[in-house]
Parts: sequence; C-alpha cells; structure tokens
Amino acid sequence: MLYKLLKLIVRGKSLDLLAFENRRGVEKVGELISIVSFVMAVIGALAAVFINNRDKQTMAAVVGVAFLVSFFINVSKNSQLILQAACIIAFIISVIGGTVAIFSNEESKRTGAIVTGVVSLGTSLLILFSYLGFHPF
Repeated sequence: MLYKLLKLIVRGKSLDLLAFENRRGVEKVGELISIVSFVMAVIGALAAVFINNRDKQTMAAVVGVAFLVSFFINVSKNSQLILQAACIIAFIISVIGGTVAIFSNEESKRTGAIVTGVVSLGTSLLILFSYLGFHPF
C-alpha cells in the first residue's frame, strides 16, 4: 500500500485516484461477502425445509436469516447480476418451500417449509422492487 502511494506521488498522480482504487477494492470485497452470505442463507433455508429435527431446523433458520441480513448489508445496487441471480434463486426456494409445505405429512417439516417459503418470497420481491427497480404499474 505504501509502495503504491509513493509510486503515485512520484508519477504526479492525485491521491484521489488512490482512494478510488481502495473503494473499488472494498466494493469487490463487499460483493464477495454478499455472494458467500447469500449461499449460506440458501443452505440455511434448504436445511430448514428438509431437516426433520426441530432443533436443527431452528438453528438452520437462524443461520439463514443472519446471513440473509448480511447479504442485504453488503450487496450494492450496482451489482445487477448478483441481484438478478439472488432474486431468481430466492423465488425458486420459495416455490420449493411451498411445494414441501403442501405435500409433507410431518408438521415440523411443513412449518419450516411455510416459513422458508414466505421469507424467500419476500426476499425475492424485495430484491425485485427495491434493488432491481421493477415497477409493474
């Protein structure tokens, strides 16, 4: 970092350029964190739907929600591809949750699937309307 700073000063470039390069690096780290957070949220959601043990379902749901919050904190509106993929994946998980809720005979699995389906559908709609700027009317 110090070497880059000295190199820029010697070349006569502004320190604003260095700040811009650092911001771009931070944005890339934020994108990486948002991708990993969304993957963990998906794993938590799928575990909450398909695991039979109630305690493990609860822990999976807590982990999923925590990483979903981390995703929304770290994602940028400029990351359109990440947001589009997250919107589609969240909608697919809501369909899976609804399907399991309809066809499952176990009450704990049904409850986890309903909650996961509703949260995933809300997530996909939030991404679609707030981040991707979809306005049907």
